[in-house]
Amino acid sequence: MKKIIIYLLFLFVTTFAQTAIKPQLLIMDFDLTDVKQSDFSKIDEIFITELQNTERFDVMSVHDRSSILQQNGISPSTICNDTDCFVNVGKIVQAERVIGAAIKKDKENFELTVKMIDVENSKVMMKSSVDFNNPDKSMLDYELKKIAREMAGLTDWQLPTGGAVDTEIKGKGTLYLNSNPSQASIYIDGKDTSLKTPATVKDLQAGAHFIRIEKESFSASIPIYLQADEFKKIGLQLDEIKPSLKILTKPAEAEVFIDNEDHDVSPLLASRLDAGEHLIRIRKQGYVDYISTVTVSGEFINDLIIDLQKWSSFSVLSEPADADVYIDDLYLDKSPVNDKLITPGKHLITIKKKGFKSYYQYINVEPGKSTLVKSKLESISQPEKKVETSSAAPAPERKTQTVDSQRSKQQDMPLTDNATDSIQSVSPKTTKGAVLRSTLVPGLGQHYSGYNKRSIIYPALELLMIGGIAWANSQYNTTIDDYDVIKIDYLNSVSDEQINLNRDLMLSTFDDIESYENQRNYFIIAAVGVWIVNILDAAFFEPKPESNTSMGIMNNSEPQICLSLNKEYAQIGFSLHF
Repeated sequence: MKKIIIYLLFLFVTTFAQTAIKPQLLIMDFDLTDVKQSDFSKIDEIFITELQNTERFDVMSVHDRSSILQQNGISPSTICNDTDCFVNVGKIVQAERVIGAAIKKDKENFELTVKMIDVENSKVMMKSSVDFNNPDKSMLDYELKKIAREMAGLTDWQLPTGGAVDTEIKGKGTLYLNSNPSQASIYIDGKDTSLKTPATVKDLQAGAHFIRIEKESFSASIPIYLQADEFKKIGLQLDEIKPSLKILTKPAEAEVFIDNEDHDVSPLLASRLDAGEHLIRIRKQGYVDYISTVTVSGEFINDLIIDLQKWSSFSVLSEPADADVYIDDLYLDKSPVNDKLITPGKHLITIKKKGFKSYYQYINVEPGKSTLVKSKLESISQPEKKVETSSAAPAPERKTQTVDSQRSKQQDMPLTDNATDSIQSVSPKTTKGAVLRSTLVPGLGQHYSGYNKRSIIYPALELLMIGGIAWANSQYNTTIDDYDVIKIDYLNSVSDEQINLNRDLMLSTFDDIESYENQRNYFIIAAVGVWIVNILDAAFFEPKPESNTSMGIMNNSEPQICLSLNKEYAQIGFSLHF
């Protein structure tokens, strides 16, 4: 029993030895013989810092490296061009791994190549390359950080760029994997092995591999190099999964604040963020601040690409001056107003002055451009005063008689007062009445004014636009549901093929969402446009005149009949003029 306990303790200590001890890493000077060295000053120090930030290596400082090399008669600026040179230097400084890098220039493009060598096995563990067209510091810092994460095994769901360098290695080895906590799923080179820790992976092809272990919201990963017939034991401590956020801005080198904390300048890779919503603020001189909330989730890198807009400006001149100037109903200043900054887009300018009519104008300012608003205010005319004279004789009282009573007198047709009262005068149709009806229901004002064809066209067009809105909105909601389903599949994907397929489907579905949203907006704009044109139509086209009979007026040239009703009798009047 004691032997079993001792054996288990020995196995536990051996298994987790690699977790406690970080591999000693030496970074050689970058090979800059083909480029202008001043463009890439201190690039090796930047890379050392990025590797230290991964917390996966015991990185040898520049000072320690130089001191040890000088003690062994080797220049600190020695440049290695082959694997043997790197291995020899690594053995001298007693490093387990050595990283060498070179920047080459081909015409207008640069190529950065970084490779990691296992000193004990004299093999290239991994290699990463990136192309760029100008030595932009922020972009180069971003690429160095990305490569450092790859070298540390922090890349999500994929092998580091370049994969296993020596693909012709013959033979197989055995890998024993354990983790804390146990029962974690094992992925090798992005593929699910269906095994859970602790587990032994037999007949694994010799060479470089990328190991990832995960359980619920915790994971760990590490690149390894397996020799033929080797039995390698790996123990990993699982850490809580933290998502990353990659922020790219146009233009670059904008200040980035995440949750009001300064995170350097763009392009930026913010790693190990808490899952959930974060407040993002982007600031750059001469550009409008970008402020938004972003939700990050999962363990993959979330991308955020932002096009910053330049500040616009506007000026206001009024006649007379010293008028109150408002922008979007907010008081700004007295006129004249000169070169005030404003966000691009549509704004309402209002100019007010006592004794003058208010002036309104919408302006649409473009990014980085200036707009001038000129206005000549119109004076408010004073109403004329009524002059009364005491000597003026009172105007004679005018007695109103109905047309029918006048006609009856001319024709000597005796009509009673009751007959006269029974004849009702009909008010003429007005433009105001047509506009009111068209505002309530498209086409109703045209029907009221007597334009029967247009009274059918406007409601038909409005119904067509409403149908289009309903259809586009239905497609929009359906596509959002499809996107959510694909997103879940994407988050649950394991292999590179599944990830790429679901990512492409997400992008395609997102484009469809935007398309249906735009179509819905177009139908809404068209519906509003039909409504406005219908109101303008009612305002500009006066109602057609009605026939005289309908107005209660008897025409002199046509025979007319007047009807009078009473509780006690009915009276009919007939008039014919020659």
